[in-house]
Amino acid sequence: EEMTIETEILNHLNSNWSQTPTIAWVNSNVTFNYDANTEYLIPSITLAGSDIKEVPNNIGIVRRDFILGLNLLIKDNTGMANANTYTNALSAIFHKKDISTTNFIYHFDALEVSQGFGSGAHFEVPVVIDFYVFSS
Repeated sequence: EEMTIETEILNHLNSNWSQTPTIAWVNSNVTFNYDANTEYLIPSITLAGSDIKEVPNNIGIVRRDFILGLNLLIKDNTGMANANTYTNALSAIFHKKDISTTNFIYHFDALEVSQGFGSGAHFEVPVVIDFYVFSS
């Protein structure tokens, strides 16, 4: 199930992402060489926990909570305008959305953008959004 969830969300991101940053699929165990002149979007999905919502638990519905990381690597010294454009685009895809796929309905919370920091040749802007699914 975890792989299905990760695949569906990353496919959704991939098919809705039209901005210039290249999606860096680092979570797929792909060796990635960052180019200083290219901007990147780095997605990651972390299981934050799961709770059984009904008893008896053998037939219960399980709520699984995840954190979707969408870090942006912006070219250094280009200001925050690009970062704002990209985070607005990510908001349009995920912010407070319910997304239905073949297997699940994903419930996304608010997109949160953290203070960026210098990271090698790039300026990194951490973006996270919590989401959950119900599964049996």
